[in-house]
Amino acid sequence: MLDAVARRWPSCVEWALCVSAWTVGHGSIVATQAQAQSGFVGSFSGPDAIAQLSSGNASIRIRAASFLARNGVPAHAIKALVQALERERNPVVIRAIAESLARRGDSRAARALATAFREADVQTLPALADALAAVGGSHALAELADALAQTPRRNVASRALLRAGVVAIPFLVRALHVDESRLAAIRLLGELKSHTATPELVSWAQDSDPEIREESIRALGSIGDERAAYVVLRALQDSSGEVVIAAISALSSVGSPAHVDRLLDVLRGSDARRRRLALNSLVALSPEAAIPVIRGELEARPGDARDIAELVMHHQHAAFLEIYETLMRRGVYSARVADAIAEIGTPAALRALLRNANRTNPNPDLARSIAIGLRRGISFSTELKSAAWSFLRKRGPGDRMLVFRALARDPAVRDVLVRRLRADSAQQRAVAANAMALYGSSENTFPLGTALKKERSERAFVAIAMSMAALGGAADASSLWRWLRPWSTVGAAMILASVSAPRWSARQARRLGRLLRANLRHPRPSVRAQACWALANVREKRAWRAIARLLDDDHADVRTSAARALRVLQVPAANLLLRARWRVEKEAKVRAQLQSPGAPLPRGPLHFQAMGHSVLRVRVRAASEQLRGRELPVDIVLSDGRWIQTHTLTGGELILAGLPDSVVDVRVGLGGASR
Repeated sequence: MLDAVARRWPSCVEWALCVSAWTVGHGSIVATQAQAQSGFVGSFSGPDAIAQLSSGNASIRIRAASFLARNGVPAHAIKALVQALERERNPVVIRAIAESLARRGDSRAARALATAFREADVQTLPALADALAAVGGSHALAELADALAQTPRRNVASRALLRAGVVAIPFLVRALHVDESRLAAIRLLGELKSHTATPELVSWAQDSDPEIREESIRALGSIGDERAAYVVLRALQDSSGEVVIAAISALSSVGSPAHVDRLLDVLRGSDARRRRLALNSLVALSPEAAIPVIRGELEARPGDARDIAELVMHHQHAAFLEIYETLMRRGVYSARVADAIAEIGTPAALRALLRNANRTNPNPDLARSIAIGLRRGISFSTELKSAAWSFLRKRGPGDRMLVFRALARDPAVRDVLVRRLRADSAQQRAVAANAMALYGSSENTFPLGTALKKERSERAFVAIAMSMAALGGAADASSLWRWLRPWSTVGAAMILASVSAPRWSARQARRLGRLLRANLRHPRPSVRAQACWALANVREKRAWRAIARLLDDDHADVRTSAARALRVLQVPAANLLLRARWRVEKEAKVRAQLQSPGAPLPRGPLHFQAMGHSVLRVRVRAASEQLRGRELPVDIVLSDGRWIQTHTLTGGELILAGLPDSVVDVRVGLGGASR
């Protein structure tokens, strides 16, 4: 552990405290311990831990191995762990030693791990396989690739090779020439999605074994390399039906509009499964060519309308506007289809929504879609915007109307929003503040800053602080200190403070740095994550060791934020640590932030609100009657680890604009716990 730890000895002795003092030299971190008054040492020193690896007590050996995972001279620690692994017979201790060697990530342990892996039982196989992937090197990866030929070890070896990444490709290519491991190697090459494997897979796609041909075609489709198009087209005439099906699917990623005719030939057949796959590939390659086919399918097979709706919504395209409108009139996924139309963002799309709104029984959620369609409405004609606003006004005045109009970027709404910031209702003030951020003008920072000085409601403060941070506004230090303590406001207060700090005095900035570092130990994951981001914003390089401790945090979102913060701070020692952590981290989104620590990074403060063009639309339906009709607290976690704390409207609806276009992991939680 990087921070102070307390351990209890088996006897009734007082807790012994270990205080770690850090020094950096030759890329290693050395820990020194202070003895407790009782005379015992609560944590090992390096030599003590090496000696205790030979203890007769399995718990002590496990504790010693865990200590050596992070402490001690690397060469001495690895040698001791390797020797312990060679003589150890307890499977629980073997797992602990393997995990420690994995954390060290040193290829000098590869031979010992390979030997243990060959002799391992089912309890220790996963830990040893993960350790081989973490230490890397030719010997470790060759051992994992050889294990693909052995049924008991194939699954754990496959997972470990995927974790190793593209460096495993040469060893997987070698495994293609072993009959027992060929299928597994082909599947792994497809999952790794590297174009370097294309020539080998093209060769095996023409093998005499139909199962090998099928898996090779699937792998080529997963990789998406256009160089494989000719062999995939040839597979459309294969004698094996499963190979043909794999080829039809693969053509969606390796083909081009020039191959549309081949797909149309498949669509003329009678096999329903092939037709559905061919239509999916046709939509991916040429939406325009797919439109008449989809029309024909809707007329000939009206019962398949839901499947077709899923298909065209998965491949959203402006060319599908007529198809979307047909599906909406039929009531097929009407709310989702309306949202798909709104995302097209053209005048024609907005007209289609308004036509449906004038029907006798329109979709009750259509107002939301029309509001989203107006998001790019500045360039639309006045007549079209007026028609949309006229429909929205019929829904009734109030907070929802303000949010919708702010999404439409309507300049006329700004004065109304400024007045709402002075309303008696905290909900009114919060909604107005959120809407001003969506409006996106820097002119709004002054009224927001004025409102912040007078604000007493925690909910309204969070909304104002989020909006000011998104717009790059600076708050007075005196108006923020009191908000840096309550857990419900500390996240937004930290981010706004970090954006404002460059305009503060040196004394105020130092005080902020102390408060931010203290929040790295906060019990709530969201606060720890936001503290990492805030320290990165103010470029507080002295905090890098405290942030580095959070790379061991139990919460993946906190580890993600810590990794991103260390990348921003660009401390050489931290960059080395990030590279080492990448080898052992299992969570994909954390690994993405740990990777390439030397990549160019944006200058200037990182804003709390992500800058993008996507809109999140959520409706929370409360199961309890007591919660219905109330504004509900919501925590939204973005895929890069940032937390956005906000509230729904009284109807349970939440609209959040300006999110990154590539957001793939948005989770919603109530009451502070992510669901």
